[in-house]
Amino acid sequence: LLLFLHLKVNHGIRHTGHIFLLFVVCLWLSFSQWRLPISRTMSWLGAGFVTLFFTLHTVAGGLAAATDLVYPFSASKETAEFIERRGLSNTTWIGSGYAMAAAIAGYLNHPVYFAENKQTGTFVRWGEKRAHVTPAEVVHMAEEQSRLNHNDILLILTYDLGAAGTEAQKLASFQRSIVREERYWLYLLPYRKTSMIGSARP
Repeated sequence: LLLFLHLKVNHGIRHTGHIFLLFVVCLWLSFSQWRLPISRTMSWLGAGFVTLFFTLHTVAGGLAAATDLVYPFSASKETAEFIERRGLSNTTWIGSGYAMAAAIAGYLNHPVYFAENKQTGTFVRWGEKRAHVTPAEVVHMAEEQSRLNHNDILLILTYDLGAAGTEAQKLASFQRSIVREERYWLYLLPYRKTSMIGSARP
């Protein structure tokens, strides 16, 4: 089960850590059931292996705890506070990164247009179909939404737009987090009014 979860359906160690602990406990308890001389040797080797395992995990746990004191787990709260501080709640939001963009929407209770499934909301629906979008496609969506809503567009992204973001103003980036996927880049695409002169019929 551990091999299957790790190799085929890897959702992160935080979701399957309890199964790993159960495996180690079962392995540890099984050593006391071996009675033959060769089994006692295997038991001694097994006990040494488990002890080494626990020692390594103790060190790793200490390093993880120390890291947690220095860095936040996610940069979503810092990003949400920046948006609130800058008064950007009156803009239209477009997020790319799906669940990561939803974290910002959840903090500020503000709907976000999810680029991956072209739906608006404050939380994700995992059953809905999603498609990968490129930075250029996200900018194009932002331009369309700006024309439709007659409003500035705030882009909440989990990556840097790079060359695709020449039309947008980069506001800030928040990369101080333990989880790499939960780092954010904010861009503002100002609404540009199109001239109506000459568009009306005589």
